[in-house]
Amino acid sequence: MAERTSGGSIDQPAAGACLAALQVVATPAPGLQIDGGQIDDALRVYDELYAVNSSSLLVANNLASLLATHREDAESLERAYTVARRLRGSDFPPFQDTYGWIAYRRGDKDEALAHLEKAAAGLPDDAMVQYHYAMALLAAGETASARDQFDKTIAMLEPEDKRAFAE
Repeated sequence: MAERTSGGSIDQPAAGACLAALQVVATPAPGLQIDGGQIDDALRVYDELYAVNSSSLLVANNLASLLATHREDAESLERAYTVARRLRGSDFPPFQDTYGWIAYRRGDKDEALAHLEKAAAGLPDDAMVQYHYAMALLAAGETASARDQFDKTIAMLEPEDKRAFAE
């Protein structure tokens, strides 16, 4: 269960712990840790694919998602937004998640909620999408709904992945 402060709001470190556990879950296979070099390689491949075929929604989504998820600098986030703008209004949940997460990272709470709510409904078994939605709810000040969403996300994790929340 996500940690709550005495006022019932969600503690930001608990949200961070949720992300840490989800990143463990997102590892492709046991023993295959994705390191920064592999992310850099994937970004290079998607950059090259995007340069050759910038009209591919799948390539645009994957490049924008990698940038928004694995880079913290403002330039990468703006590039992710530029690449992902075409995903705005999509009815495909993975695209809704990518665009919504970028909107969240850019501080656009309304845009983030609009897309991430649909993505979470369309991908109910994807813990990372559920986490993104919980973070958008928290940012929008909807603490009760965010708490419920964090609990839902945590419940999706394997017991060994929940250890991050005990610390």
